[in-house]
Amino acid sequence: MQQKLLKSIPLHHFDENGWLKPPLVLYLTLLFLSKGLIIAILSLASMRTGAEILSFFYPKMEGLFIAIGYSLLPAITIFLLSATQLKNLTSLKKILLLACLILASVQFSIAMIDIMNELPFVSFELLIDLIFYLILAIALMKSGRLKLFIRQFKVGEGVLENKESS
Repeated sequence: MQQKLLKSIPLHHFDENGWLKPPLVLYLTLLFLSKGLIIAILSLASMRTGAEILSFFYPKMEGLFIAIGYSLLPAITIFLLSATQLKNLTSLKKILLLACLILASVQFSIAMIDIMNELPFVSFELLIDLIFYLILAIALMKSGRLKLFIRQFKVGEGVLENKESS
């Protein structure tokens, strides 16, 4: 199974050290988890409508601050996965990916509790969040590339890394 999957992955999906680069579905998930920070930055960038954007997504200011707090961990993870070589800081990246998984499950649980509390009048934003969580969860579970990517951090070496040269 793993050999068949490896043969189907083009070489440009690997870095020069033989490490499989993070799949797009992982970046999309991390960006979705960083949505509070992204919305805050976008509202700051649009000076005239910034307050309206924030009040649409976060009617209460404490909700914005909580969302920004939740967004910092995935944003740092995106930065470390993108800005450093994959083989560097593997322990830190492993911890950050695990923490992001825990954060996603906490946010999903909070969304489910909110939906249960708001029945039968569930807000549009909450439904959109839940739909995105479900789509991303299914995509993450079905992604063979993601499983190979995570396996690299367990083993401590890239999928195509030459064991004789190290």
